[in-house]
Amino acid sequence: MFKFTSTIERLYIGQDRIPVLLFYKEGSSKPVVFCQHGLLGDKRYTLSTCLRLADSGFLAISMDARDHGERMESRFWQRLRMNMPSFFFPILLGTAKDVGKVIDYLEERVEADVERVGMMGVSMGGFITVLSVTLEERIKAAVSVLAGANYGILMRRQLQEKGLNETLGLANESFTDFDEHSKEFVEDYDPINHVNRFRPIPLLLLNRERDHLVPLECATSLYDALQPTYKKTLDKLRLKVYPGVAHEYSQEMEMEVIEWFKVNL
Repeated sequence: MFKFTSTIERLYIGQDRIPVLLFYKEGSSKPVVFCQHGLLGDKRYTLSTCLRLADSGFLAISMDARDHGERMESRFWQRLRMNMPSFFFPILLGTAKDVGKVIDYLEERVEADVERVGMMGVSMGGFITVLSVTLEERIKAAVSVLAGANYGILMRRQLQEKGLNETLGLANESFTDFDEHSKEFVEDYDPINHVNRFRPIPLLLLNRERDHLVPLECATSLYDALQPTYKKTLDKLRLKVYPGVAHEYSQEMEMEVIEWFKVNL
């Protein structure tokens, strides 16, 4: 049994009023870990991970992704159903950019050691995490759970197979029919196309063998593409595949996440 004794703050950061929760114990500055939720979730989704991180001596942060939680607008479902790629991709990029804004804010907090910043995310949050690593040099360690990169493969599963297309009744065409804006986004930002933007920071990929929503190839293709970047520090890049078909963030995965940051931040 765990007894959590952390302080929890609810804040709205910057001009965009980014909704966040901070979790920490009182005292001197601590390494920072962002915990990012998945599609259709909100900042409460990673509550358990944030509390466990705070209990382990970190300052944990959970924030609403763009168009989620307190940032959701009335046309959310209409936009998602009409064209998932063109709606989904800006959420990834906008939220990844918000990470930098929150780090800017934390520079003024005595509880935060912004020289030691980590990030983890689950599902959509994992894709945001990997993208954030390519954009934000202050991230020094990361964990992607049930995610990775390679947006074309992701959308094929979502739109052509028994993923969100069936679950939500999306009116999308196949991934080969991205609109021009979505094609440009993939070319400009998909981490699989920009391995040169990675630094060899500690990066852990946790995935399911037969995930019914996010193909394992999203992680394995990224892992393979990053081999040259990590050739001198192979111990910093790790891929772990769990058995099963469920798109599930388990307690075992959560313990792996926390241990990764204990060792690497």
